[in-house]
Amino acid sequence: MRHAFRQQLLGEFIYSYFPDGFAVSNGPFGKGKDSWFMQVAELPEMTAALEVSVTAMSTAKIGRMNDDPVLVKASLSLYVEALWELQKALWDPKLMYGDETLAACMALWMYEVMECPSGTASGWISHFNGCQRLVQLRGPESHNSALGHQVFLAFRTAAVSPFCLSPLS
Repeated sequence: MRHAFRQQLLGEFIYSYFPDGFAVSNGPFGKGKDSWFMQVAELPEMTAALEVSVTAMSTAKIGRMNDDPVLVKASLSLYVEALWELQKALWDPKLMYGDETLAACMALWMYEVMECPSGTASGWISHFNGCQRLVQLRGPESHNSALGHQVFLAFRTAAVSPFCLSPLS
């Protein structure tokens, strides 16, 4: 039941970003998925870090869209849980360089950008720097799976934007 609810939240989150089916096109991986969100949605199972991170991000977005303070507050609790799950994944040699760990880091960065729970830029800068370091440590050969490549492309696009090149970073 919990997994189905989280999948539904992710589906609503994706729909809020791609309401007209924009996410489906002729992408480089044959299934026509151009977004890492779509790759995550199609995973048969997720690591705990990715599942909770994506759920926190989705819950916050749905809560803001519907002006629902209960969902927004729940997203903060999920965010704290996701931070812990990501830390555990980074300590695990089997998970630390995995695509799902990088995607979880990306989801937490997006949560910080959307919610800014600390009220400062330090949270999103920290997650951005963490994503950057993880991309570097994984090496170029680690970004050739569908999910890994799409997360890398999303990160690279954000990394070269003027927003991320500000004096704060």
